Amino acid sequence: MRSTLLGIDHVALRCFDTKATERFYGEFLGLPVVERADGMSEEWEGRVWRLTGFRLPSGALLDFFEVEGTQRPPSQGYLDTVQHVALAVATRADLEAWRVKLEGNGFPILEEQDHGEGRHSLYFADPNGHYVELTCRPRR
Repeated sequence: MRSTLLGIDHVALRCFDTKATERFYGEFLGLPVVERADGMSEEWEGRVWRLTGFRLPSGALLDFFEVEGTQRPPSQGYLDTVQHVALAVATRADLEAWRVKLEGNGFPILEEQDHGEGRHSLYFADPNGHYVELTCRPRR
């Protein structure tokens, strides 16, 4: 049987502070919260969990799970940049506007890359320590 993948439905990430995550992704980035749930999971050693889901313009979701008793892992330096979420903006001017907004609100740009062919990216950390890439590509 042949199947066709349609795209990303959701990406699930760990969360260490639900309120800060909601402020950052919901209020600061402007993504609507479309799902909130909580409960207790036998599969997770009976721990209480909390889920917050944000909808991207593509329709995909960014889901954040805060699980009782989990701690943020220590930084692994440059390896932290390997695992990240990349969000697209339309133009280089949009990217520069985000730079000003991020830096003006205490989110320093941790890395900047020119990927060639007009694609440029800014990298920063969200309140959970996850790297986020904002990138723009020229229209083809």
